[in-house]
Amino acid sequence: MKKVSEPKAQLVAITGGIGSGKSVVSRLLRLMGYGVFDCDNEAKRLMDGDRALQERLRCEFGDAIITDAGTIDRASLAARVFADADSLRRLNAIVHPAVTDALLQWRDSQMSPLCFVETAILTESGLDAVVECAWHVSAPEALRVERAVARGGLTSRQALARVRSQRDNPADYRCPHYNIDNYGNIALIPQVRHLLALMIND
Repeated sequence: MKKVSEPKAQLVAITGGIGSGKSVVSRLLRLMGYGVFDCDNEAKRLMDGDRALQERLRCEFGDAIITDAGTIDRASLAARVFADADSLRRLNAIVHPAVTDALLQWRDSQMSPLCFVETAILTESGLDAVVECAWHVSAPEALRVERAVARGGLTSRQALARVRSQRDNPADYRCPHYNIDNYGNIALIPQVRHLLALMIND
């Protein structure tokens, strides 16, 4: 029987809802030389470049979500799924498995003993079952809404709907987790360095 090889790298999730600051943590890790897989960007790449995936989305949500250029009309798709929990569930059931497959291939290509994946929906995506642990970045709801609006593209109402649609609860994770506070007045770098030391020395 062929022996299944162990992954070369430990995979750690950077998670937290929109506006929590997980992308800031990811940027810090990249600056420190660690690989970080961005689930949002990978989902966009797959939806625009994978014709089979596009066809499944078109069949599920209609022709209106495909632009004349053959890419996904994200504004149209987002307006539909974030207003309806069942539509969001059906979208995730199509996209998440494709992103997970891409993530595991990426992880197995890493030469570092430690790498990271950034995701806003760790439990819903099922990634809490494939990572070693999660670093959960948190911030108050009002601050998260403010940050999401400041990026552009969302009204306060839309940002609040996104925040409340992401019900990722660390208590539900199937993996150990650590908290990172990003309230705006608490330094992130010492928290990140502390968690890195825990991982490296474990």
